[in-house]
Amino acid sequence: MWAGRYERNTLSLLRALFAKGAHFLDVGAHVGYFSVAAAATLETGGQVHAFEPDPALYDLLRENLGPYSHANAWHAAVGSSNGRVMFFPSVVAGESGWGTVYRVDVIQREQREVDGMALDSWAEKHRLPRGPLVVKIDAEGAEKKILEGAQALIRRRDVAVLCETNEVCLRRDGSSVQDLVEWLHARTFSVWAFSSDSGSEDMLLALKGDVWNSSPSSSTTPLRLLL
Repeated sequence: MWAGRYERNTLSLLRALFAKGAHFLDVGAHVGYFSVAAAATLETGGQVHAFEPDPALYDLLRENLGPYSHANAWHAAVGSSNGRVMFFPSVVAGESGWGTVYRVDVIQREQREVDGMALDSWAEKHRLPRGPLVVKIDAEGAEKKILEGAQALIRRRDVAVLCETNEVCLRRDGSSVQDLVEWLHARTFSVWAFSSDSGSEDMLLALKGDVWNSSPSSSTTPLRLLL
C-alpha cells in the first residue's frame, strides 16, 4: 500500500477524478489508503470524509489522516438507515478488510455493536461545499444498501461512484452486480466495469454530470462501458 502498488487501477481513476476539484467520501476506508491519497491530492477546499466500522482499523485510519486538516475519520457502518448495528470483524489473518455487517456462518466471528448511519442523514448535519463529489464504496456486500441511504446526496450535479462488486458478498444482502448496475442506470449514471488491479473486473465506475467529460480520460485504467 505505502509503495503505491496496491489497486493501481482504482488509484489511477481516483486521481483523475480528484483533478476536477472534488470532495471525497470513502466508505469502508480500512486504514486510509485511498483517503490519504485523496487528502494529498485534492485541490484547496476539497474535503475527505472516511468511514470505517472496524474499531482497530478506525484507530489506524484516524492516525493516518491526522496530518490533513481537511480530512476526517468517522467510526460508523454506513448503510440505508441510522441506528446501532452488529459488525463482524474479519478473523482471517492478513485480510483485515473482510469485516461485514452480515453474519458469515462458515467462519466463527466475534461481533461488536457499532453506530450505523445513512449518508443522507450524515450529509444533513455535515454540509459539503459545492463541487463534484467522488464516493468510493467497499463494504463486503452492503454496497447497494449504502447507495440506497445516499439517494439525496448523489442527486448532486456532478457525482462519481466507485463501487466494489463481489457476487458472493452481495448475495448476503439479496443483491447482485446486475442490481447495482440497473440501480445506477435508473439514476442517470453512465457505468463502466474495471479491474481494481490486474485480475478480473471487480469494480464499477459510475459517472453523472458534465464535469467528467463522459469518462476520466486522464486515467490509464481500462474501462468497459455497461449498457
